[in-house]
This record gives sequence, C-alpha cells and structure tokens, in this order.
Amino acid sequence: EDLDALAGLAGDMLAVAGVRPGDLFQLTLPMGTSLWIAGLCFWLGFQRRGAGTIRFGPGDSHGQLETARRFKADGFFLTAGFAVRLGQVAAATGQMDGLSVRKLLVVNENILQPDRTRNETGRLIESLWPSARVSAVYGNTEFGFCGAECAEQQGFHTHPGMHYFEVLDPETGEPLEDGKPGRMVGTSLVYRGLPLIRYAIDDVTSLVRGPCDCGRTSERFGGI
Repeated sequence: EDLDALAGLAGDMLAVAGVRPGDLFQLTLPMGTSLWIAGLCFWLGFQRRGAGTIRFGPGDSHGQLETARRFKADGFFLTAGFAVRLGQVAAATGQMDGLSVRKLLVVNENILQPDRTRNETGRLIESLWPSARVSAVYGNTEFGFCGAECAEQQGFHTHPGMHYFEVLDPETGEPLEDGKPGRMVGTSLVYRGLPLIRYAIDDVTSLVRGPCDCGRTSERFGGI
C-alpha cells in the first residue's frame, strides 16, 4: 500500500514539474538496487503520469547522449552534478544539436538559493542546456518524491494529501514564521508500514504560503 501511495505521489509531483502524458524521459539513476526509493519510486511515478522511460542508469555520458538522440528523449531525470557533466560533454562533442531534450528534472543536489532563485550550479545547468526547462525536484528516503518546482520557479510545491511539513526553530522546536529558515520536519498522512510524525529531516529551508503564479495553492518550501 505504501509503494502504491509513493507511486501516486511521484506521478502527481511529476505533473507539477511539467511532465506530460506521452513524454519520454531518460532515467540516469540506478535501478539495480530495486527497493532504493530514488530508482523505483520515480520509475513508477512516470508510469502513473503516463510517460515513457528509458532506464539507462548512471554514468557513461557518451552513451547517454547517443541513446537520448536515437530514441528522441524529451528529457533527462538526473542529479545536478551529472546535468553539468552531460551538458559539458554534449557541448564539447557537438551532440547537443542532435538532441530533442526540452526538460531536465534535477534531483539530489540543490540548485536553489534560499530566495528560490537559481544558485551557481543551477545557473550553470541552464547555460549548458539553453533549450531545456530545468526543474528542481526534491525527495528523501523517508517521504519519497515530495517536492517539485513548477514553471513559475517559486519554490518546491508539496502534496497536501500526502504530507504535512513544518519549519521549526532548531533551539526551541517552535514553528517559525513563513519565510524564515529553520529545521524541516514532516508528518506522513498515508503511510502505514512506517508512520512518521514530525520526523526531523533536518534539511534547512523556509515555508512559503499563498497562491503560486501557476494557480496552485499548496504550501511550498524554498531552497535546501
């Protein structure tokens, strides 16, 4: 039941990040350890969204680019460091022109500053991939794929039906006002195998409330 909930959550978050039914994404995360959340959860999420996947796995920049070109991949799902590496190799070898990639979903390494604008790594990725929309996505082992940046780039949208997140003062444990950075904790609303109540993720972030320009009204959080 928890895996089914995680797959549904991932599908909803991919929709926020701009993945459309019929898209084809190349997954560069390992699937060999089949229960690792970042491999299995995301792969199932793409299926829930109605998108296709090329399960390439990590590494092999030249092979990644050639495969994406041959199968006309719409996007990559990858870490920030590999997005930089892949962009550099594509530019150096002239392979960028043969790609149809228009979306990059960047996970694992933060590309947002506290004010939700791009940090140095985020700006570098966008400069290397000028034809692609770069979206930051967020997740962790305990909560799954639980944050996604929409096209308006105003922070990570959350899923109000799945989790309840708070940002606390690290000294007192009291909730902080919106926009003030503190200790991130989360409560799961649906998980049965491992219920989590005010679980201290210990990432540092800040909450953002109010409607986003995309029209969504769910709570958001800023850069990690």
